[in-house]
This record gives sequence, C-alpha cells and structure tokens, in this order.
Amino acid sequence: MGKYTIALFVDSENCIRQDTGVTFDEIMAVAGEYGDVAMARAYVNTSFEQYTGFLKAILLSGFERVDNSGNVDTKLAVDVGVLVAERDDIDMVALAAADRDYLPIIYASREHKKDSLILLPRSCEVLERAATYSRRLGNFGKK
Repeated sequence: MGKYTIALFVDSENCIRQDTGVTFDEIMAVAGEYGDVAMARAYVNTSFEQYTGFLKAILLSGFERVDNSGNVDTKLAVDVGVLVAERDDIDMVALAAADRDYLPIIYASREHKKDSLILLPRSCEVLERAATYSRRLGNFGKK
C-alpha cells in the first residue's frame, strides 16, 4: 500500500445512517491505515433531519464540517476537483460514499496522478472497481 498523504471527504448523509452502522471514527481509522490524513472534511446538508446529531460526532472525530443547504454532491465534487489540481502534497483522495455520481472524482484523481480510496457503507460496484483501493465499512464490511 505505501504511506500516503490523504485528503478525506465524507458524504455524511450517504454514509452515517442507522442501516449502515458506519461512524465517523471508523472512517477516519480506516483512512489512517493508508497513511497520514492531512485533511478530513465531512459534508452535511443542513436540512437533513439528522443534522444536529452529526455536529458533535463530526468534531469529535477530527473532521472539518462543511455545511451545505442542498445536495452536498456538487460542493464535495468541486472541492475535490480544486484539491487534486492545486495540492501537490496530497497523493491520495479518500472518499466515503456509495453514490456513483462520485465516479468523476476517481477519474480526476487518477488524471492528476493521485491514488484513490473509496470507503463504502454499502454496495457500489462501479466506485469499488474504479478506485485504486476500496474498503467496506460498518455492516457492509461484516458481510
């Protein structure tokens, strides 16, 4: 695997749900197995019903909270695009999500010579196959 400098991005409502059994601590720990997590951002839709419950968990797990009033996919994707183009010190992009809309993030990372790690709370074969590395989390990882 090697020792990477990692930028970690989490689609919170896509991952942290009762049915997945995934926690912010688990996401951070698994990413940390691949190297040093230099930045960690958890994207949260402020209108999401579990929003207030996320706040403390995000901060206690060492993530920067990024609030968005709508769909977080676009904001997260734009932020990753900027990061892969501008940050030479980051050599791995880690994404915790199971939404095939994020496939361009994997491709953009590859184009900028960065490896990718997809952390899956549930099945998404397209992301799992496209990423350099993939890991299953929570209840999905126990199957």
